[in-house]
Amino acid sequence: MSPLATHRKVLRPHLLKVLVGALAFSVVAGLPLVLGGAGSLAPVSATSNYGIWSDSVEPPVPAVDDPSSVTLGVEFASDTGGVVNAIQYYGTAANSGQHLGQLWGPRGGLLASVKFTHTTTRGWRTARFTKPVKIRPGVRYIASYRAPNGRHAIDRDSLGGGRTVSTKDLTAFRGTYLAGTGRPTRTVNESNYFVDVVFRPRKATTKTSTPTPAPTATTSPTATSTPTPTTTSSPTAPSSPTATTSPTATATPSQPQTSTAQCVRPDAGNTGHTGTLAAYNGPTWVSTPGAVIENVMINGPLVINADNVTVRNVHATGSVGTYADNTRIADSTIPHIWSSSGSGMLVERTDLGGGFEGDTFHVTSDNGSYIQGFTMRGNWIHDVTVPQGAHYDGIQVRGATGVLIECNNFDLGAYQEGYNAPVFFENDNGGYANSRVVDNWLLGGAFNIMLGDANDDGVVLTDNRVGGAFRWGLCMAEAADAKPAVQTGNTYLNGDPVVPCP
Repeated sequence: MSPLATHRKVLRPHLLKVLVGALAFSVVAGLPLVLGGAGSLAPVSATSNYGIWSDSVEPPVPAVDDPSSVTLGVEFASDTGGVVNAIQYYGTAANSGQHLGQLWGPRGGLLASVKFTHTTTRGWRTARFTKPVKIRPGVRYIASYRAPNGRHAIDRDSLGGGRTVSTKDLTAFRGTYLAGTGRPTRTVNESNYFVDVVFRPRKATTKTSTPTPAPTATTSPTATSTPTPTTTSSPTAPSSPTATTSPTATATPSQPQTSTAQCVRPDAGNTGHTGTLAAYNGPTWVSTPGAVIENVMINGPLVINADNVTVRNVHATGSVGTYADNTRIADSTIPHIWSSSGSGMLVERTDLGGGFEGDTFHVTSDNGSYIQGFTMRGNWIHDVTVPQGAHYDGIQVRGATGVLIECNNFDLGAYQEGYNAPVFFENDNGGYANSRVVDNWLLGGAFNIMLGDANDDGVVLTDNRVGGAFRWGLCMAEAADAKPAVQTGNTYLNGDPVVPCP
């Protein structure tokens, strides 16, 4: 599926028949046990259940050549509470064997499991849980299935990294992957693996979408009915076609990235590393372009001096920093991250808390090369330590343009001596320009945001929640022209509107 494509969900008039038939069969023969979750099982109308993807979707690669056992998933959330009735995936005759569908909670626990009935029919395959599983609004879950003989469907560069797909209340954020069995958490090449859910909202959804013609596809009967999904895309870096190296990317342009993805407040449940990590035995100075460092515990710092390096699902006790372009850090636990003249850096879903005496993020053009693009999205900054006799910022930016700070939770807690601000754009090393602070929680500090003398377009400050235990005020601007170029949609935590930098 193209990352910019929209598809019209074909209504399945036989849905009620399928659901009632499944219910009757469960009474007679018994369906697989739900391992967690709750909810009443009752017949529902065809229009009350839906999924994320259209029946008409035809994967560009219906079956990969690799026969290795894998678990594939989709990370999703709903704007409203409801229940997940079933798991779905797109398969062909080549995707054979006993498939197991699973639903995983926000903290990694298995909520429900179900076996699929064997079929060789090409199209969407559905397995219904014995009991519907309740899900909470605004919380990310993973729906997955195990393909014991591989040969699964895939669409690379179409989901994740800012690209999302939404249908009514449901939003898919990224495809997930794991070699073997278990909870899939890796993201490889921003791939969509065509995994879906059957969702019934607790209340009627009010979102609408504009139908567009869909390509003709042959699909098997499934238990969803979903209107047109809306796909969003941000200009993220293209990735390489293999899973053994990090995404091969070009430097982020000086224009900040944009995203319309739903923002869920980052916290312990949706940031940081997961699972058991192996000890890291590799170099602490990374000089191999395209290297991938993942699923490891690093006792100490890590310095990156090669382009297109990925750090994923890592717990580091020291700082992780880069001198190179297109570094990506995701789903990790790290006390401090820095970039020195490294353009195109992306940091997402990372837990940054405690232990490091200094700025949590430090983005600077120390070697004289102006940074062109830096994105931090979905990170949790908390429990910080202020160095003796110095100052602290959640992120300090100087000598950079095209910075996007989006959907992060800067929660500095009670004021400490030496606090500056959750976000500080400084005038040194060439200052800053053309940057956006969007949809964050900016809480605590001496001020919530500090701004030096602005360059060019300066900063846009929109849709943030401000306040917390700050000492002096919401904003400090060192000069009149340092005020944000745009300030819209910002509120206190209670929802009252506010202009942080009047």
